[in-house]
Amino acid sequence: MFKKIFLVLFIGLISIGVVAAVDTGDFNIPDEFDELGGGVFILQSFMGTDQYLTIVPFNNHYKADYLINDSSEGYFIFLYKNNTFNYVEKSVNEQGSFEIIEINGNKYIIDFSDEEIKGNNDFSDTHKWLIEFNKLNNVTAVNPTAL
Repeated sequence: MFKKIFLVLFIGLISIGVVAAVDTGDFNIPDEFDELGGGVFILQSFMGTDQYLTIVPFNNHYKADYLINDSSEGYFIFLYKNNTFNYVEKSVNEQGSFEIIEINGNKYIIDFSDEEIKGNNDFSDTHKWLIEFNKLNNVTAVNPTAL
């Protein structure tokens, strides 16, 4: 009985992952990033901090996940320039920059993050990657007041 329940839960989990996965073929990804799967890419730094690129669909779930401050989790977002956001997520020791873009009629959250919180709140690395991503894909961030 336990094996059947586990199997059903496992299949359900895989199904959710497939539904949430983004077809990254629609995007030009900076060459420095290697694909991990499911819309996640990594820029490994063997002497410093790894950086990640995460692409997720802009839907109600991710909208709430990204755009709502959650002090209980230590997650705080700050509107930055050119319709982008910076954030700190203390619960996972991460900081980054994200934006919402539209390609082919679909909206996506593009999130570049550092695998550590920098003491001086320096978001220049992650914001630099947003600019590079936008150039490669000929897009600009959607105005968040229009969402």
